[in-house]
Amino acid sequence: MRRKALIAHMALAALGAASGIGIPVLAQAQTWPSGTVRIIVPFPPGGPTDVVARLISVKLAKNLDRTVIVENKAGAAGQLGAQYVANAKPDGNTLLFVVPAIITNTLFQKDAVDVLPDLRPVIALNTVPNILLVRHDLPVSNVSDLEKLAKSKNGEISCASSGSLPTLGCELFRAHTKANITMVSYKGNGPALAALGSGEVSMLFDVANTAAEAAKAGRAKALATTNDRPMTGLFADLPLMKASYAGFDLVSWQGLMAPRHTPDDIVAAANAAINKVLEDPEIRQAFDAAMLAPVGGPAERFQAMIKSDSEKYATVVKNAGIQPQ
Repeated sequence: MRRKALIAHMALAALGAASGIGIPVLAQAQTWPSGTVRIIVPFPPGGPTDVVARLISVKLAKNLDRTVIVENKAGAAGQLGAQYVANAKPDGNTLLFVVPAIITNTLFQKDAVDVLPDLRPVIALNTVPNILLVRHDLPVSNVSDLEKLAKSKNGEISCASSGSLPTLGCELFRAHTKANITMVSYKGNGPALAALGSGEVSMLFDVANTAAEAAKAGRAKALATTNDRPMTGLFADLPLMKASYAGFDLVSWQGLMAPRHTPDDIVAAANAAINKVLEDPEIRQAFDAAMLAPVGGPAERFQAMIKSDSEKYATVVKNAGIQPQ
């Protein structure tokens, strides 16, 4: 059957060429995927991005009846994997799993290459808010208490800088409160959470799923969420940071992007297929357990999220006087 279809396709193309009529047969017949779909995760295996990518890949493969594999290409804070996809064939078969680092790398790293212009959004998968955590023994019970304490201690309250978004959280707090807080750098949220639990650092902005573990274990106190709406579950009673400080929202996200020149129809097909995955009850349940809010929608929605965050984070970094290192 496929051989007959191919012969018919070639015959139509030959007829068009012979008669001088341009028949757009190829454009009409183009489908996605045309082969194995590869989701490139630019971070090591086993991390939160890798787990979600593999969860999505299993459902996508089942729905498409195609092979979908996850490949980890870690290095340079995600840049190696991003550049690999930017240079891949723009057929939609190679997708990049992205997080806000795709925006923030160039804000914090002197040698970072801006790959965003070489990629195009396919779909936003989910969002996850950050939680303001403080030392379990810090004598504060809300954000107002923390602000007063930070101002009275004049530099004694420290904030963990354990990545781009946690650093931006510290800087936003400093900008809104005008408090003199001390930044302490850590290589990742694991060491930062350990330092918070031991009392080495005073406060930390951490993603909700790992913050929940520290809060439930009593190693830290949760004061507020940087989400743009009230949360559910463990953090249902947490106030919003933006209720105290207008514009203080800091939400992480995960999504998929493709090489820049990937055709619109292929992006639309991939977007539709992955939206169907996000509607799956098992995916919804897994996201809920990990405190991930599904997003989905058209590629333009993800484009708007990236644009908004790019502008917001650049302003925060500029106002804080942060120089790429």
